[in-house]
Amino acid sequence: MAIKFSGELRKLRIVAHMFKYAVRTKIDWAAVTVSLVDWPEVSTVVRKDPVAELRGVLLRAIAGRVRSREPVPLPKAKPCAEFFVPLSSREAMKVMTFNEMIQARLGMEDVALRLSVSHQLIRQMLDLDHPADLDLIERVMNLAGKRIVAYPVSS
Repeated sequence: MAIKFSGELRKLRIVAHMFKYAVRTKIDWAAVTVSLVDWPEVSTVVRKDPVAELRGVLLRAIAGRVRSREPVPLPKAKPCAEFFVPLSSREAMKVMTFNEMIQARLGMEDVALRLSVSHQLIRQMLDLDHPADLDLIERVMNLAGKRIVAYPVSS
């Protein structure tokens, strides 16, 4: 399944199931450090599982960006087939919705007021730990001047 956000000026596809962030590895004397190619501040010293550990750091960094109302960098570099940090479709939808809110200069309070829902509901919609409400995401994207189109694609 692919989900495409389309607007007047640009189109972006989330193909298959997730965003995939390419990983860079740095081997030092005593440690192995992994970081995201497109977001180098997201890095960690590896203890056991580099992808799982870096994914945890990535999710915390995304939450920090949402709290500080800064856009979340999207993956651009092509990841190696086996070594990347994924975001699920649900997480990718939330990141895209948040970035579109920023681009449209829509704050959480403004969105809540315009959709006649609670501020808490908008906060939960963007929280990666909460389930996704696709109807609410679609309404928010419409406020930002975008629409969501879903269709199946071959893997």
